[in-house]
Amino acid sequence: MSHVGWRRPGGAELLDDVGFSVGNGEKVALVGANGVGKTTLLRLISGEATPTCGTISIDGRLGVMRQLVGTTNDTMTARDLMVSLASKQLQLAAARLSSAEADAVDQPMRYAHALAEWGDAGGYDAEVFWDTCATRAVGLAFFEIADRALRTFSGGEQKRLALEALLRSDFDVLMLDEPDNFLDVAGKRWLEDELRRTPKTVLFVSHDRELLAVTATKVVTVEAKGAWTHGAGFASYHDARNAHLARSEHNLTVYEQERSKLEQLVAEMRRRAKISEVFAPRLKAAESRLRQFDEKNDKPTEVREQRIDIHLGGERTGQRAVAIESSNCTASPTRSRPRSGTANASRSSVRTAPARATSCGCSPVTTRCRTAARFASAPVCAPATSARPTSIRSGTTTGCSTSCMATMSCAGRRWA
Repeated sequence: MSHVGWRRPGGAELLDDVGFSVGNGEKVALVGANGVGKTTLLRLISGEATPTCGTISIDGRLGVMRQLVGTTNDTMTARDLMVSLASKQLQLAAARLSSAEADAVDQPMRYAHALAEWGDAGGYDAEVFWDTCATRAVGLAFFEIADRALRTFSGGEQKRLALEALLRSDFDVLMLDEPDNFLDVAGKRWLEDELRRTPKTVLFVSHDRELLAVTATKVVTVEAKGAWTHGAGFASYHDARNAHLARSEHNLTVYEQERSKLEQLVAEMRRRAKISEVFAPRLKAAESRLRQFDEKNDKPTEVREQRIDIHLGGERTGQRAVAIESSNCTASPTRSRPRSGTANASRSSVRTAPARATSCGCSPVTTRCRTAARFASAPVCAPATSARPTSIRSGTTTGCSTSCMATMSCAGRRWA
């Protein structure tokens, strides 16, 4: 890929002067922030889109896996997926066979010719190959899932089917758009091993740093409408990116300083030319220098770090473990709430102790937390009239004329 550019349908430029190469047998990772044009680059390489400028060349047969496998078409079957990942010749033969099958009763000869073309294109051999892929991916024979809707498979099963077909195919070059998406841990480990072992040339997009560190032999970063290449693995990528950002910032600073000097010179000559015509030639010379500077130098694009700030809203945290309100149990207070920091409050339970005689003649009740280090006891009175207690703390009362309320202690902290 050399000097490639691409514009959106509205005219906005997304890629400008992009260039990089992928050597034979290399595993090259294409990285960058979301929306910078990684998937667009893959579409340009595969021929789905046409660049506005530049050249792209591929040496060998190309196999492509899209980012979304089977999620854009609800009617797509497992057979349709396998056919879409096959060669162009096999895809055309499959399309003719599907069309002929619909009219097989009325046009049997057309159906017979389509079957012959399917065999000549390698269709029967492909079905044996697909059976191996299906067995390895989902544990079922291909004839069992061939007509099954692809949407009935999980995302990981869809990706595994596609990857099995591509990694074991005859393609020389593979382009994989986020192949690790939807795979579980075991699936990702399998993908890492397969990418390391395959002799194919692979260009893949991924945000998984572990996959990048294990498999990538080169890293191409897409940013600021262009691309730059780190010729080693992902282990040293962080230092290389910091150095690249430092150079970009330095180049931008030098550009802005030089242009600012020329702008100031033009402004000064224009001011003097208003006073005296002697400075008119100097003004034209200054304007010419500024124009030539703009023609010869493109302003370096400012590279911004992608920063993601996550703010999680919510009410209270786990500091309030238990809140009991309007309880009808005579052994618990009408409102019990642990203070902040009572970690064991959620495991508390209330138990009654044997009654002991009190001076006021009331029936005492003792409350206890199973993890508490001490008891807090208070008599509970039940007179005929229902009224709120006056005040009771730590097992003592200031008055028993109406009723009494127990105070519970948990792990050395009061429950009020």
